[in-house]
Amino acid sequence: MAHRSNQAVASEEREPKKLPPDPPPPRRLIAGWSMALGALGISLILLGSGLWFVRYSIASFMLGAALSERGADADFQFVNLDLNSAALANVRFGLETAPDAAIPLVEVRWRWEGISPHVYFVRAVRPRLHLRMDEGGRVSAGALERLSGGKPGRRRPSLPAIELEILEGQAVLDTPFGPLNATLQSSGTLGEDFSALGAIAATSRPGEAYALQNGAAELVVVSRDSNISFRLSASANALTWDNARVTAPAFRVLGRVPLDLSRYNFELNGRAANYRSASLSAQAITAALSFEGIARDTELTPETWASEARGTAGELRVGDNSLQHARFEGRVDGADVRGQGRWSLTGGSFGGLALVSEQPSANGVFRFELQGDETFSGEARVVLAQSRLNEAAQADLRAAFPDIPDAPVGPTFAQAERALDAAADRFDLSIPIAMNASEEGLRVQISAPAEARASSGARLQLAPLRQDSPALVLQWPGPSVSGAIAIELSGGGAPNASLLLDTVDWTPNAPFEADGTLTLANWRAENASIATSELGVSIAVQPKGGGRIDLRGPAHITGPLGDGEVRDLVAALDLGIQWGHGWRVTTNNGCLPIRLGGIDSAGLSFANGAFSLCPLNGALIAADAAQNMSGGFSIRNLGLNGRMSGTEGQPARMSASNVVGLFRGRTGDFTLALEADAPRLSIAMADERTLDVMLRRRLTADARIADSWSVAGSFDAGTLTDPALPGSVSAIVGTWTAEPEDGKPIIRVHAGEALLTANRPDSDEDRPLFNPLRITEANALLQNGEISATGSIQLDDRGRQLARFTARHNIDEGAGVATVNADRIEFGPELQPYEITEQARGLVEGVRGPISVGADIRWNAPRFARHRHRAARRRLALNSDDPNRQ
Repeated sequence: MAHRSNQAVASEEREPKKLPPDPPPPRRLIAGWSMALGALGISLILLGSGLWFVRYSIASFMLGAALSERGADADFQFVNLDLNSAALANVRFGLETAPDAAIPLVEVRWRWEGISPHVYFVRAVRPRLHLRMDEGGRVSAGALERLSGGKPGRRRPSLPAIELEILEGQAVLDTPFGPLNATLQSSGTLGEDFSALGAIAATSRPGEAYALQNGAAELVVVSRDSNISFRLSASANALTWDNARVTAPAFRVLGRVPLDLSRYNFELNGRAANYRSASLSAQAITAALSFEGIARDTELTPETWASEARGTAGELRVGDNSLQHARFEGRVDGADVRGQGRWSLTGGSFGGLALVSEQPSANGVFRFELQGDETFSGEARVVLAQSRLNEAAQADLRAAFPDIPDAPVGPTFAQAERALDAAADRFDLSIPIAMNASEEGLRVQISAPAEARASSGARLQLAPLRQDSPALVLQWPGPSVSGAIAIELSGGGAPNASLLLDTVDWTPNAPFEADGTLTLANWRAENASIATSELGVSIAVQPKGGGRIDLRGPAHITGPLGDGEVRDLVAALDLGIQWGHGWRVTTNNGCLPIRLGGIDSAGLSFANGAFSLCPLNGALIAADAAQNMSGGFSIRNLGLNGRMSGTEGQPARMSASNVVGLFRGRTGDFTLALEADAPRLSIAMADERTLDVMLRRRLTADARIADSWSVAGSFDAGTLTDPALPGSVSAIVGTWTAEPEDGKPIIRVHAGEALLTANRPDSDEDRPLFNPLRITEANALLQNGEISATGSIQLDDRGRQLARFTARHNIDEGAGVATVNADRIEFGPELQPYEITEQARGLVEGVRGPISVGADIRWNAPRFARHRHRAARRRLALNSDDPNRQ
């Protein structure tokens, strides 16, 4: 027990162990936090007090940064700033020396909603706005244009319902004709009782290219019931802009939008008494345009929208083209960035493009998408109904066809002229057009047939040559034109013609070029025809005027030649036709081969002839800018084989070493001077009998072509031989003329002198039938297929007069008659019968006295014969003193 005690005593003597202190009571914790918050509040008050004293600098920094972020070049000063309002002085946008906007004082008030301020009042005192308008009509606000709405938000922008007050505002608009001054003022709260007024008082600004006469404008803005409406109107007595003048112009723009900008409506109306510029003029003009859109929830871009446009003009002129009582209507509807619309244009009458239309119209549809490639496409059709070519165009059309009824191409050209002239009096023209546009440019094309139908039955069609490509394509930028065209003409008596242009190309400052083929089928009139099968055609028109057409290939021609005809003339064409400062027709490769199937003329019929047509002086025919004509041609080695017309059909041949034609004079009144070297006509009348007409030198003919035509020429050194005749005619010298009378040609020949020589007798023992005789004062007339002639007969020796003669010859029948009359032949020492005929020598000597002789000589096609010899009277007076009297 003691151990235990000792142990107990020991334990009492040791020091007890300390425990940790307990947490403070709750009252002491609250007091500590209160002291900390109090210290923070005191610190914030001290900081706020410091910021309050530098609030202008901080506000200027924050406002300047916000304006800079929105692209504004601005300067200002804070003159007052408290918790609910601010005042700024000397607010300026743009350059200090020439500000675009300047406001001496701007006052702003706001309310706090939580920690967000909401502006409810803005006042601008004496603001000055400076705008500029360039010669293109574009208005610039300078630095104000660079203001943007900042970063896009999640909701559509809207107009706040604030009270906006403008006191003594002014604006200056600089224009090409001078400055215009406007006054501005407003008061009230947007969406409740707001109103604003801007006005330009009546002002005149004289000038030549730019002028304004008594012009005025007014802008009225009213806001009620959470909407804003405005009206902008302007008018003037006259306005001159870039030398274009408008009389009594006036326009008005109306608009209405809600404050939340969820939809907007605009309407424009304008009118003018007349407008005139260098290339455009109009009278009694009216125009109207309306637009309605519904905005997106997140931006102002319309989600759906619609627009309509209307316009009228009593008369509209573009260059030489005029449209009476013009009326335009159009409508477009859209959703998002896509839209489609339709339009129409009508008029009372149209004059231009060389025609007059009593019922012109045009209409079309279009589609577009303003996103991606920004594509646009559409189709339109232009219709010119009840049309006719104007008087000048019809005169040009008639003048394009030469009036040459007796030429091979005369009847066909005359028929084509009549057919096209009748078609030009009344026709309907329809032209379809397709359009599309993208970022690469605009493309206008004709992909469907364009057609003109005449009341006479004639039809002209322009269509794509290939199914997979358009006929014509016009492209911008450039511009350029390309395509492949098929042009067809038929019906109404017009020739059946087909022009297929494989390529058509044009660009600015480059030639318009086209290549293709021309086909003429069944172009017939009476006994004439023209045909070509794929005649090559190349066209090049220079940008500053002038051009060239090349024709390559055969042309087949049949038609009249005077009272005869040409059959199956084939010309292997390789021609170039140039114009510009005149015109000229040239060959591209030397001479042109000409082949004749047949030719009938003057009682002769030739077949299978061939010759070459060669240019002279560089051109077959040409005219300079003053219409003075030149050029010419030569026909080398002319040789035609044929036969006489009629039942006998004797073989005949015509030849010439060279035939030359030269043009001179002026177009519309020119002369073709022809000259044939050594021409010869040979006719095999019967066995061992050939009739030859040959000129050892030349035959000339000057053909004058004006309103009518005439020919004058000469011939020399000619001979006429025929074994059936008692002699030959040689040394023929004379002149000839031809002209129309009652629509038929008349040919007159005057031979000044010819020598008639008897044929050689059958043997040397025989004497010639007559001594050389000279024919003088011979005149011949060819009319209605008959030749009539008169003349005198003289002895070649000493030119002693013997008799006169008259003759007639029918070319078709090949028959005729000649009458020879000698009223008095005086025989004596100066003249004896043997001097007329050697057969009288030794038979009749010393004859004295007068004698009268008359004889008729007749002939027909198969033979020449003397049918009757008539001695009208014969009286010989003999001298009794003559020892040889008989």
